Amino acid sequence: MSNKTWGRTTMALTIFLLAIIGGFVVLVDPFFHYHKPLKSLEYKLHSEWYQNDGIARNFEYDAIITGTSMTEMTNTSEMDKLFGTKSVKIPYGGGSYYQIDSLIAQAAKSNPNLKIVIRGLDFNRLVTDSVDAVRGDVPFPEYLYNDNPFDDVNYIFNKSVLLNEAMATIFYTKEGNKTTSFDEYARWEGNYEYGLTETMVYNHLQVEKKESLPIDEEEYKKIEENIRVNVIKTAKENPSIDFYYFIPPYSIYAFDSYNREGELNKFLEYHKRAMAMMLEVPNIKLFSFMDFYEVIENLDNYRDEYHYGMWINSILLQKLKDEEHRVTKDNFESYCKEIDNYYLNYDYDSLFEVEEKVE
Repeated sequence: MSNKTWGRTTMALTIFLLAIIGGFVVLVDPFFHYHKPLKSLEYKLHSEWYQNDGIARNFEYDAIITGTSMTEMTNTSEMDKLFGTKSVKIPYGGGSYYQIDSLIAQAAKSNPNLKIVIRGLDFNRLVTDSVDAVRGDVPFPEYLYNDNPFDDVNYIFNKSVLLNEAMATIFYTKEGNKTTSFDEYARWEGNYEYGLTETMVYNHLQVEKKESLPIDEEEYKKIEENIRVNVIKTAKENPSIDFYYFIPPYSIYAFDSYNREGELNKFLEYHKRAMAMMLEVPNIKLFSFMDFYEVIENLDNYRDEYHYGMWINSILLQKLKDEEHRVTKDNFESYCKEIDNYYLNYDYDSLFEVEEKVE
């Protein structure tokens, strides 16, 4: 065999093998980049960063639940019973405003049947998130999110995807497993204990209370841009969709942290400005659980300062359906006064009765 013939044969075989590998990945499509799940296969939903975009593009649904880890424990089965929907859950643990809004925009673009979006808004990220921020400590597979077909080589010719995802899906199916439900997807319940510990108490006690920081006009502008670009823009562009936006109920310990760092007044003022902007959009239904005091003050509901148990997610869904804790233009002023009075005058020192906690 001549060198030229050998070279051509080798190239042909290489192209053939690559076509087989790429075709197999595209056929199984474990990240749903090209199509919805095949009826003949069962899929393991396990990676928000790699599978969410494909779910938004190709699954059949008319409602979505999204947000950060504060929404990961929400059950789509409960939502469907309450709202009469067929929903999917596509949260990003630690995700930025930009990432979550981009996913919502993709869902609205890909699915003309979308009618309800439930999104948790973590107001502790209003200032820290820039308009195009992404979570920095997790690799973001941009090639799965854009519409550039050429960088799909990172997906279809990826050894890890071939072995750990596509082939694993075949074995997962043969072992008799079923496709992960959206109730189970991203669930972390069972991995943590609830109720704040003595260590948490002492950590707070060791933080010396600082003077209240003044309102920063540059931060105000940053917040306004973030809300305009990553919260209300998509809602305005999709007037036929009802957007249920809610502020999660952080524990009273979180507000003690803001208070001790001198940031409590800023936090309250910034969140009021963001809410006022959202109230100008007719298809945004805005809810705040910052006044859900019986939850906020009960530390047995929390695994840390922010994250509450799955039973609270169920309660919040019911409240959204019943439109309780909804903030409107009519009650916005009274809501602001109540929130200011509660958090600015709360006796935070009463949280730290150390002798009783040590016993």
